[in-house]
Amino acid sequence: TDALFKISDQTLQPEEAANSFQACQLLKRNQTTFYRLLASQISTMLMKEVGAINTRKRLKDNHDIKDISLVTFEEMENKVLTNNLTKSLEVNSAEKLVELNCRIGLVMKRTPITVSQNPFRPEIFVNAVLQAWMELESTTVTPHLIIRIMQPDLFLNLSSVYQGLNDALAERGIVVGTDAVK
Repeated sequence: TDALFKISDQTLQPEEAANSFQACQLLKRNQTTFYRLLASQISTMLMKEVGAINTRKRLKDNHDIKDISLVTFEEMENKVLTNNLTKSLEVNSAEKLVELNCRIGLVMKRTPITVSQNPFRPEIFVNAVLQAWMELESTTVTPHLIIRIMQPDLFLNLSSVYQGLNDALAERGIVVGTDAVK
């Protein structure tokens, strides 16, 4: 809400100021609803990913499908911004994420999995936030604004999520080389 208000207060574009102020007010009035929508989206997406990993199938991402239809500039920009945020979150949580990849690989009796195979990868959380926002507000303008302002410092602290997952797996005896160092 603070980031949305800041944009509404500082932008020189009247339409962007109005959109960000409306989004800020919507989020302030519906914080609990947004939280529930977000929790539901995260749960749904994680269950789907874990289900896919349990059946040793890889879910196809939308970006893997080659579609040659024309897309708008805004759609392309949204995809770039989403990918940039995802990569930034991966970099910020790299150590914990690699450790989690190793643990999941051990559980699955495979070599360490890649980030793209990890059901808890940052992309899942980013997409959950966007889906929850689109459920909260049906306009097409604000999701673009939300994607633009999301930065790792405004996002969920995924390092602590990954640390919690690593700790839970370590308690169950899933030990990797980094455990010996601790």
